[in-house]
Amino acid sequence: MIVPSEAKTVKRIYHDFLDGKGSVQIAEELKEEGVPGWNGESKWRASTIERMLENEKYKGDVLMQKTYTVDFLTRKRMKNEGELPMYLIEDNHPAIIERDTWEAVQLEKQRRIAFVEETGSKKMTYNGDDYVFFGKVICGHCGSAFGRRTWHANDPKARRHVWLCKNRYVKGEKRCRVKNHHVNDLDLAPAFMKGLNELLRKNNIKKWTEAKEQADPLLNYKLDQFLERARSHQELSDYQPELVRRFLERVVVEDKQTLRFHFLDESVVEMDRLHLVGQIR
Repeated sequence: MIVPSEAKTVKRIYHDFLDGKGSVQIAEELKEEGVPGWNGESKWRASTIERMLENEKYKGDVLMQKTYTVDFLTRKRMKNEGELPMYLIEDNHPAIIERDTWEAVQLEKQRRIAFVEETGSKKMTYNGDDYVFFGKVICGHCGSAFGRRTWHANDPKARRHVWLCKNRYVKGEKRCRVKNHHVNDLDLAPAFMKGLNELLRKNNIKKWTEAKEQADPLLNYKLDQFLERARSHQELSDYQPELVRRFLERVVVEDKQTLRFHFLDESVVEMDRLHLVGQIR
């Protein structure tokens, strides 16, 4: 039997994940809000969120023989890692999560893993609004992730955060050969907002609608978000960190002047960060 309050929490977790949040952030927000779990207590952990995001029961299926008995005398059970066949029974019970949403989450998990392996980032999602660009700023020359550093000065007011290629120096050895290849932290948000508005301002509704016909569940979910925003016909004036999580795949730093924003609808907007002028590629 589906408990409405618990189902609401499950749906929130799935949609929060697809909106760009990580399991740690989701767990912390649920704890802060005092949202009860299945046992009535608000003791959420990232590992709990991860298991929920992979649980096929939420889409109405059940996977049989995920564990098996090793010793019938002690009743010791082990996780089935291929020792015995497993059987998936589809539509076994009422679903809480739509099948396409569940599949979109699995594709998003795979996307994040592949992104981290490609760029050498430690991870793709960080907690807090101050860290939404972490793991997403990428060097256009060597493909490595940028890291944020603090440039100090005698005057504390002159200190600033900048982004530098992590591959510039590895254990004292210079790797990435690009010089003066950095981005001021304060430049990222305005450039992102300009790029997103440029994308939404163009008449992409027809393109996105047609793309949905061939899209996998994850891209389909993202295209719906772009369509919803575009159909509102409202210019985004204020920077909102959740927009980075929801719409941005990566920002590639090409040189001192050019930032290339890759969005999750597979569009690319090239920005002149000196003049904040964008061009869709």
